[in-house]
Amino acid sequence: MGEAMATSMLVGKGLRIRNHNWRCGKLEIDIVAESDDEIIFVEVKTRQNTYFADPKDAVTDKKIRNIVRAADAYIKEYEVDKPARFDIVEIVGNDGGAEIDHIEGAFLPPLM
Repeated sequence: MGEAMATSMLVGKGLRIRNHNWRCGKLEIDIVAESDDEIIFVEVKTRQNTYFADPKDAVTDKKIRNIVRAADAYIKEYEVDKPARFDIVEIVGNDGGAEIDHIEGAFLPPLM
């Protein structure tokens, strides 16, 4: 449900979806989108509520490193020649109603 909602929202913002659940070995990128100017790697986090934490809090340093590694592999495989951006889409709720928040440029790639 979360990724479908995120996809709809991203398309509504004028982005083109290149891939869903793109994998490189054990690494995965939930959504790869693009604009005319950027390639955008999107991590989708869905929760029914925020009693314990916001969904974006589940994007740990380790998760960020894995997303960046996967993005690097994607850029090399598809010979992408655009700047990369890393976004998080957090969704709180369920099929009966959910709030969606698109955090553009949620993190920068760490120095590895």
